[in-house]
Amino acid sequence: MAEAGRDRTSATLAARRSELRLMVAGAFVSLQEAEALERLAGQKLETIESFRRAVGRRVDAGKVSPIEREKVGSDAGGALIEAQDARQRTTLARGDWPASGHAPMHRTSPRSAGRLARKQRCRIARSF
Repeated sequence: MAEAGRDRTSATLAARRSELRLMVAGAFVSLQEAEALERLAGQKLETIESFRRAVGRRVDAGKVSPIEREKVGSDAGGALIEAQDARQRTTLARGDWPASGHAPMHRTSPRSAGRLARKQRCRIARSF
């Protein structure tokens, strides 16, 4: 009897070890993906910022319409939101939760996230 219990415990332990290995590997891959997306979002933001400055110089020189500056500002707002989202994904993948010790709230629904993104883009575009 004791030997059967030991075998059952040993099998349970082996299963849990395998499960833990899979969870760690999955977390590692998720973190690598989140960090890569964060790097790409940062590069995109830098590119758009340099383009925004170039368009601003062209507008100031009178070579293009001021509406072009607004268009680039809108794109910059979208890139900024992408960068913030990528940063948040990396934070979540690392498990860096707020000081409260509670897990961060889940993402909003796609519809409300879209509304929020539009509001933020408008606010950012006005700041340029």
